[in-house]
Amino acid sequence: MMKLEHLNRTVVVGLILYAVGLAVLWQNKNFETGGALIVLVLFGLVFPALAWLATIRAVPLSISGRRSGCELLVLAGFIVGLSIYLVGGPQWIDNHLPEAWTDVTQIKFFVTLTKKVIVFVAIPFAVFRFAFGYRFRDFGIQFQGLRALAGNHLPVVLVVGSALVAFQYFVGGGAVPVRNGDFSTHQLLVGLPLCFIWLVIEVGLVEEFFFRALVQSRLAAWFKSEVSGVVLMSLV
Repeated sequence: MMKLEHLNRTVVVGLILYAVGLAVLWQNKNFETGGALIVLVLFGLVFPALAWLATIRAVPLSISGRRSGCELLVLAGFIVGLSIYLVGGPQWIDNHLPEAWTDVTQIKFFVTLTKKVIVFVAIPFAVFRFAFGYRFRDFGIQFQGLRALAGNHLPVVLVVGSALVAFQYFVGGGAVPVRNGDFSTHQLLVGLPLCFIWLVIEVGLVEEFFFRALVQSRLAAWFKSEVSGVVLMSLV
């Protein structure tokens, strides 16, 4: 049996916090236990296992990471500040924008995207770029990444991407109109690439930059453990 001191302490703490949160939610009569367990199995075991198997031969990109107390303090400040911002910040900004921008759905999409890019990408990048000297490549934005995408990083994209697409298509509520045949072939051929581009910017750039390239990588450098970085980022 593996001794406790050989386990990653951060993983143990993360599992304990998850169990405590699950126990608290269990007291709520409206809480769907089955759904929570399905999410735990799929996103906590199945998809991570697929990602691990697909990245066995992958070579990580070369990025710099330093153990700096000042960086960690600034990072904690960003996390707290963004938590406060998400409570009412977007609504406050919308209230001070022209009604023509917020009343039209198409325009509001771009306004929302702009807010996300500024808050989650532009400001954090500027601070860590000019205050701590990080470069684009230190956040994973480098030409080597494109070459790796066509090499040993390609399996994880194909395996995990296919698994997620299949999950969304057969289980996800957003794919119901597609499953029901509500869209024509022409609409799908035009709409799917546009949706992909939009998601690359809104989800890929915003969430991947802040939560993975910034939060996860800095936490991993501080604790000298990629596993600790993943666990702590997921808790955040």
